Amino acid sequence: MDYRKFFIYLVIILAVAGYWYKTDRDEKIRAEASLKFADVYAATTVIAELYRNEPERFTRARDSIYEVYRFNADSIRAFEKTFEDREEEWTSIWSTIRNKADSLIGYFQDNPIEHPSDSADTAADSITSR
Repeated sequence: MDYRKFFIYLVIILAVAGYWYKTDRDEKIRAEASLKFADVYAATTVIAELYRNEPERFTRARDSIYEVYRFNADSIRAFEKTFEDREEEWTSIWSTIRNKADSLIGYFQDNPIEHPSDSADTAADSITSR
């Protein structure tokens, strides 16, 4: 009889531990996916602004971002759909996106990208200044 109680308690403890482990793991996976989404969304937004007059360059840059993070337009829509009814989590994600975008904007302000027309002017200026 004592063995039966022991096994019943053991099964209950294992079930609770398994549930806790799965819940914790799911939360970590969701948090990692949220950060990944924020990285992709922020980078794509900033790149869209940087290349707003150069759609071909934007498309190449966006595709390389998607490739690095293993995302595509469909996976972004699927991610957004999983958070449809979770307003509090969306608020947190958008806050993260805003912070990451601000960080990227600051980086590109300090390290501007030379556009083809910019580099031609720079080359012309360096030649005429000699």
